[in-house]
This record gives sequence, structure tokens and C-alpha cells, in this order.
Amino acid sequence: MKLVVTDVDPESRSQCYRRVCSIIDELKLPFSALSSSIESLSEHRDVGVLVIGQNLIKRYSNQINNLKKIFPSSFFVGFLPDYKLSQTFLEKLALLGLDEVFDGETSLTEIKKRLTFILHKLKRAKGSSGLVVVTGSKGGVGVTTFAAGLSEAILAKQFKVTMVDVDFETQNLTRFLKCKPTSSREYGDILLSNRSLSYDSLTACLFWLNQTGDLCLLPPPTVSEDYLVENPKAFNLFSDALEILTKGAQYVVVDLPSTAAEKLKQLLFSKADSIIFITHLDPGSAVSLITRLNKYKQFFNFASKIVICCNHYSSLGLPVSILKKEINTDALSSDVMFYQISACAKGKNWIGSGNTIYGAGGSKLVKELDYLASILTNCEAQHTNAVQQALQPLALPSKTVNNF
Repeated sequence: MKLVVTDVDPESRSQCYRRVCSIIDELKLPFSALSSSIESLSEHRDVGVLVIGQNLIKRYSNQINNLKKIFPSSFFVGFLPDYKLSQTFLEKLALLGLDEVFDGETSLTEIKKRLTFILHKLKRAKGSSGLVVVTGSKGGVGVTTFAAGLSEAILAKQFKVTMVDVDFETQNLTRFLKCKPTSSREYGDILLSNRSLSYDSLTACLFWLNQTGDLCLLPPPTVSEDYLVENPKAFNLFSDALEILTKGAQYVVVDLPSTAAEKLKQLLFSKADSIIFITHLDPGSAVSLITRLNKYKQFFNFASKIVICCNHYSSLGLPVSILKKEINTDALSSDVMFYQISACAKGKNWIGSGNTIYGAGGSKLVKELDYLASILTNCEAQHTNAVQQALQPLALPSKTVNNF
């Protein structure tokens, strides 16, 4: 994602650029940073974030509105690390058109949280779909049933959904949805390079689960999981196929078994917009969950939402408060939430049968899945639109200690 830093003079612009790059590198955020003079800004295209230095805000704050006209779809961030800003002054900057302001008291944790939010919004604005990976603390905790129910809850919100089964051994999701054959020979031929990869060739591998074409399933390929992870060309084709799916559907829900290959987990975790860990609250599941989170946190996309979903199908177990205490959410992501569902057991119903998990699970489960689907499809409240009006240059408050 492109991020451009600008300020009124070369020295202040260079200083602002170095500070911003240092923060991006430290937080490992996926921004490509550039520095530009105000006069050269019009040469840049597809700017996701425009960072405005403190000297420009101090001297020519009324120019922010003109910049908004050049970049109407960009997020504007004011960067004033040498100042401590009052709430009143922050409100004035919002009126100028700044979406976010980082001053000398803004911590790195808070910067990471806000920039992660911006990344989510930029992806949605560009029409990118949501890749939701559902996995578990261990086998048998309800991952497949939950993935099916959540897919239908997202579908009920008028989104197109593609489900992906990556259980090469047992094809649990494909069998659960009663799709035959349980493995796709066409998909296997693509990964074997016997058939070219394209949107049309991948579409031919899908099972369509409703008449409107808004819900479908990609079953596992006929090639083995070992072949996929050991063959670089096949693995790259699998990754490319995932990209094509996320462009063709608004949401892609992946049923990722806990026994999947490490390389496959790492790929999916790095690409996911949302990662849902299903767990029971018995000590064994809780310990397994914590172990997995610590093991894979290095692969999590910083822009992704992490959801710890406690399945109360098992009535015996630890209080959720203990689980929250044992999990260091700061080490995982700035956007972690815990959620509980009343029951998501191994079911007999399947999506498209007329008697579905979402519809037959009872009103409480429907509400729980619906609420979670709302969170995943609209991760945060919308930004309040800034009032675009030209104001006179503002007098900055007294300087504060530089936190950067």
C-alpha cells in the first residue's frame, strides 16, 4: 500500500519521512513509503495514505482542503511528533480534513492500531474481498460446522461467499456439504500444470450451492498435500488460485484443519483478513490454543482481525476470563477479540438443503453467527466524514517531549 510523506521544505520533509519509515519498519506494516514535495504530489497515483508534516500544518493548514481534492480517496494523517495536542485542537484538525493525527503522546501501539484500521478500510474501498480463515485449537472443536454456519450468516448479509476446503485427507467440509466427488480432478490438473490457471478454469472446479450463484465451494484437489507443499510450482499456483478466488467473491471462508501442513498454515495466516480460532474451554484445548497462537503469531498479517471463538458445545471447562488472562493479545495483534457461541456441534444439516446450520441452530445461535458476521464484514465503525472547509492557519500549542 502506497504511503506518501509531504511537508513544506526539504529538511522538515526529510525528517518526517525518516521518522515515518522508522515507525513502519518497527511495526512491520505493509506500506511502501515515498517522500514528495507539495508541488510534485499531483504526479503520484493510487496514494493510500498521505502523511502531512507538522510544518505544513503549522503554516499552511488551509491547503489541506486543496490536497483533498487531488486525493479524495486517500486517508490523510497529520504527523506532529514534537507537539502535545488538546482535544479541541484535534477537533479543529478534523475539520480541516485530517482522518488521523499522531502527536508526541501517541504510542506506537496506538499508531499500529490506527494504521491497521486504515489498511482494512483501504482494502475494502478497493473492492478487495475478505479472506476468513477458520481453524481450531485441535481437532473436533467444531471448525467445519462453524465455517459452514458462518458462511451462511455472511451470505444472509447479501455478500457472495466462496468456501474453500483445504482438508486434503478427509475433505470434511466437502462431505459435510454433501458434494460429490469430494476432490476436484480439474483443480488437481491446474496444480499439476496440466491445465492453465484462470478465473474460468478455477470456476469450473466449484460446486454451486444455491440457485443465485452467491454461494459455492472449492473442494480439495486430487493431488496430495505433501505434493502441494513440496512442489514450489504447485504451491505458487495454489497461492495464485487463492488470489483469484478472493477477487471473484466478496468473502472467502477457508476451513483449515488443525492437522494441515505448516507451510499451508503459514500461507493462509499471512493472507487472511480475519483468522478465527475455535476452541473448547477444557484445559487441553486451552493449552493447545495458546501454543498455536504463540507458534504462528509471526505469520499473522498485522492488518488482520484475530477472533478467539469459545465453543460452548462442551459444558465442562475453564472460565473465559482465565483464557483471556493467559493469552498475551498485545503480542498477537492490535485487533483481537474473544467471542462465545452457545453450541456448534457436529451437525446433520448442510447449507443449501433447506434445513441449514444457520437456520436450524436455534434463534440464539443465529444471533451469535449474525453478530460475528457483522463484525467480519464491517470491522469497525465508519470514519466520521471530515467537514471540508478552509480555515486560517492554526497556532500550535506548546511542544512536548518527542516520543519518536
